[in-house]
Amino acid sequence: MLARLGMQGKPQEVVETLESYGVSVGPQLVRSVKLQILRDDAKAARERVKLPPKPGTGKRPQQRKIPPRRR
Repeated sequence: MLARLGMQGKPQEVVETLESYGVSVGPQLVRSVKLQILRDDAKAARERVKLPPKPGTGKRPQQRKIPPRRR
């Protein structure tokens, strides 16, 4: 029953269902928990699409020093 309520249920429905199981919570607590879940989901989604940081400087291949021509 609780899984079906989830995010779709109204806070009062969730409170009544939890009271039938012997857990007393207020509607404000239910709202704050739902908001926190939504915030966490949004933050996780932003973290997934975040681009990897660019390296500060690219490594160049070391060039050989050519000695000056002899005459």
